[in-house]
Amino acid sequence: MTVNDVEEIILALEHCDRMHRICLQTSSLMMEKVVIPIDGKFLMLEFLCIEPLQNMDFLFPKTFQAPQLRHLILTNFTCPIGPPLLSAAMGLIALLLVNIPLSTYFQPDGLLHQVSLMPQLELLRIGFGLIHPKHSVVLGVMHMDNMTHITLPHLHLFHFTGFNTYSEALLSQITAPCLEAVQIGFWEEQTYSAPYLLQFMSTSQYLRLGSAALSFNVMGAMLSVHPHWAVKLSVFDMYIEGSPRHMVLNAVQILNVLSPLFSSVMDLLLDYRDNHSSPEVQNKARPTDWCLLLRPFTNLKTLFVASSVIGKLSCSLQLDDGDSPNDLLPELKELAYSSSNNNADVFMGFINAQ
Repeated sequence: MTVNDVEEIILALEHCDRMHRICLQTSSLMMEKVVIPIDGKFLMLEFLCIEPLQNMDFLFPKTFQAPQLRHLILTNFTCPIGPPLLSAAMGLIALLLVNIPLSTYFQPDGLLHQVSLMPQLELLRIGFGLIHPKHSVVLGVMHMDNMTHITLPHLHLFHFTGFNTYSEALLSQITAPCLEAVQIGFWEEQTYSAPYLLQFMSTSQYLRLGSAALSFNVMGAMLSVHPHWAVKLSVFDMYIEGSPRHMVLNAVQILNVLSPLFSSVMDLLLDYRDNHSSPEVQNKARPTDWCLLLRPFTNLKTLFVASSVIGKLSCSLQLDDGDSPNDLLPELKELAYSSSNNNADVFMGFINAQ
């Protein structure tokens, strides 16, 4: 942005009674000059998106009013929501807080209180900023026992990126009966537990989980679940960050907790998407871990195995005596994989046991 650009934007903002949409993306220095004039009554404003390219510590002018505001997107804000913005956000249907800096970490109860004032929310996205892999951050999450449980009757999409412990504290106090899609991104931690994520998703009648794809790369594990293979839009996406040594075990921890959700999944694709690193990754994971990945899918009918994981999965399906576990995937009808002279019969023991 040039100085002339800033001057023109400031002139435009003087017509606050005619503004329907504001979307700004620039450096923090330029942003402060542009945002300061947002201090009037924006009676027609419905969409507000402010994305400074660096972390920005800024409070909206006290005279800011936007009674018709429905979509609010804030990126890199150290103080995402506060007065007077909070009073203008009560009619929101979409709230996206992206890359919240960890330097201004706040407890879930404060965020929950703010969200409780937005009963019309249909889309809620909470995302903390990325942390450097060499830095470890320990964030204490207070108990939420004294916080009032809230219901968001219109919430259709929930998106969270950050620590598993934070999301559990937040979701322990939210009910969303009309939930249609969930997107979760967990940073790597020593242990994972997601009983409240399970509870949060189980209360909805609209989540349809039918076909799943579980893939790995050098950064972690990704699970995408669709109502059916023919439906392109997924209803549940979960990314679990992890090193090659731990990513399979991390996925096992989460999937086992969420296993009641997967009773309706009939098709599963198991894949590893970085062929250059797959041998190294497979050597880091224990064979039993790969087998445990499949146990939550109790009613699976079809299993597709990508060539990059055939070797490790086939080993995990063999017991010490050479037999295969006959209690794994009891409803399986079809096992599909790309065969060659080297792997044509690697699953025969498992197939015979079935």
